[in-house]
Amino acid sequence: MQHMVNKRIFLGGKTCLTRGWYLRSSGIQIPLTKADQFRINEGIEIGKIARSLYPQGTLVSECTNILNYEKTKELIGNNHIQVIFEAAFIHNDNIARADILERKNGEWHLIEVKSSVVADKIKDELIDDLTYTTVILKLCGIEPTKMSLLLVSKNYRLGMDNRDFFVEIDCTTKVNERKGDFLAKVDEIATATGLPKKPEPKFIYECKDCDYYKDYCLGKNIDDSIFDLPRLGEKKFKLYTESNISLISQITNNDDLSATQRMVWDAVINKKSFLDKVQLKSLLDKIKFPTYYLDFESVSTALPLYENIGPYEEIVTQYSIHKFEMLNSNEEHFEFLADYTKDDRKFLSEKLLKDIGTEGSVIVFHAAAEKRFINNLIKALPEYSNELSAIINRIIDLEDIIKASYYDPNFHGSYSIKVVLPTLVPDMSYEHLAIGDGQSATVAFAELARGKYTSQEACNIRNQLLAYCKQDTFAMVKIYNKLLSLCN
Repeated sequence: MQHMVNKRIFLGGKTCLTRGWYLRSSGIQIPLTKADQFRINEGIEIGKIARSLYPQGTLVSECTNILNYEKTKELIGNNHIQVIFEAAFIHNDNIARADILERKNGEWHLIEVKSSVVADKIKDELIDDLTYTTVILKLCGIEPTKMSLLLVSKNYRLGMDNRDFFVEIDCTTKVNERKGDFLAKVDEIATATGLPKKPEPKFIYECKDCDYYKDYCLGKNIDDSIFDLPRLGEKKFKLYTESNISLISQITNNDDLSATQRMVWDAVINKKSFLDKVQLKSLLDKIKFPTYYLDFESVSTALPLYENIGPYEEIVTQYSIHKFEMLNSNEEHFEFLADYTKDDRKFLSEKLLKDIGTEGSVIVFHAAAEKRFINNLIKALPEYSNELSAIINRIIDLEDIIKASYYDPNFHGSYSIKVVLPTLVPDMSYEHLAIGDGQSATVAFAELARGKYTSQEACNIRNQLLAYCKQDTFAMVKIYNKLLSLCN
């Protein structure tokens, strides 16, 4: 079913007309994940908070786009109306909704509310969002003299006034710099995305992160896209495409590849896994017993869950540890899941230090994340700084070991545990788990903290969270054993 061109379709089409067509006319909808829906719900709540700053505002909430547009025209024509929420504007096939439209001295101030936290550099996509809305307003005869973003303040804490939740950023100059380019593309994108047949796709760097590329577009049935090369930058991508290279198997000279990329190339060319047995054994030999396989989970929300926590501040909420005194010894399992009614990081840290001991290797998968979690605990609890820092010094990263010594074509350029595990340990998966990925775990804990569930439902979800985190550390045990067998 074809829709009107909204902001998402326009910006998708501006990058790639084929992507815009998929979003508008293909009828193919990429399912929202639990994390996607949670972010949408937070955005709705933040929009309501923003509207509370303008008690005199009028919300446009009719049942159809046309009725919203007509209501907006009526409100704009009434000089007594100073603030309009969700004002609707339609130009030909394009539609835009303005979060906040404020009338001051006969001029209009456009304010877009975003759930992003204020940063030193405003993201281009936020400016693009604001520019699209500005352009459609202009085409409808309303030209704002000021365009702003209302972003989340990192200094906000629970209990503060709603005004302290936001920082307004004047983006008028940046929007005006982009308006001309956007105006020139309005009709082109509307026409191309509305055609019965999709525009001919072009292989561009942005395909890498496109939801449609792999299953519906140029990447369909392609097993060795150059996107499978780890850390493929845009500059190298352009060099390859200028030479009509889109597949790893088309690369004849691997001199400019990194060591990790060369392993990927070798596995693809030879159509079998690549193994540097000497390197793998050398890295595994650095592991000292007792071993502790460690995995953390965390929560990070725009709307803080507890006192003295800032927006998007990452809070460690649970861990799982599988311990082995020596190779092939019986395992011990330790776990902790925070009390979701409070900030429980102190109790978590105390139990972690007790469970993980002071000797032996701490084995993780993707050490950057686990080190970040521990450093967050150190920042929150400086009294445990020395003990927690000692854990970091014991960490050995299974992901790094694999990157340095092993690659299977089924990885398709990814070293995520969710990709590595079914390749190395095909009899183990996450499919039977009610919570089967980190983002779902984050959402589940956040919804527990916000009191969404009954006591029985909460008990079930706690058990599901514990089962998921335990699966992560047990998966590392299985991967380690597989790597060990490859050495032998």
